Amino acid sequence: QKCNLVKQVNMDRSATRFCPNMHEHAHFQCEECGNVTDFDGTAKPESIGIKVPSGYKVHHVEMSILGLCSDCSEESN
Repeated sequence: QKCNLVKQVNMDRSATRFCPNMHEHAHFQCEECGNVTDFDGTAKPESIGIKVPSGYKVHHVEMSILGLCSDCSEESN
């Protein structure tokens, strides 16, 4: 049964996570420590360079960003 209290988030091949933030947002995963942070904002396919074929209708875009968080990025300098 769907209650719309959390949504399932899959980040690459890592364990399944559940996110209580039901607003449109992106996930940033640190490749060093593994922490996942929510970033505000939405993405539309055309804004990130994806060409959706004619006749297709996009209902939802999920964005995952990989990199180094501010703590890990400072440690690597």
